[in-house]
Amino acid sequence: MQQVREKTEAEIILCEPFVLPVPEDRKRWREDLDPKINVVRELAREFNAHLLPLDGIFSHVSVYKKPDFWAQDGVHPTNAGHALIAKEWLKLAKDII
Repeated sequence: MQQVREKTEAEIILCEPFVLPVPEDRKRWREDLDPKINVVRELAREFNAHLLPLDGIFSHVSVYKKPDFWAQDGVHPTNAGHALIAKEWLKLAKDII
């Protein structure tokens, strides 16, 4: 990212990883994933990059529709999950340009 910052005027968007609690064993994955999410957030701060907080977004929408609607195995988005990512990415990109 340093080279991108030094050699271009590109805006950088980082997407944090996510996991939803389906099936039930995915809850244990948080122990491994949460530190990685924090690294992505730290990189966004360090490089003044934009952050698409997918873990938070998917957690929020899972209040309204069951988590398996968004990602049947907790990590690979369904069509609805991909549409949500695209919608949120475009919303963020619109604010950048």
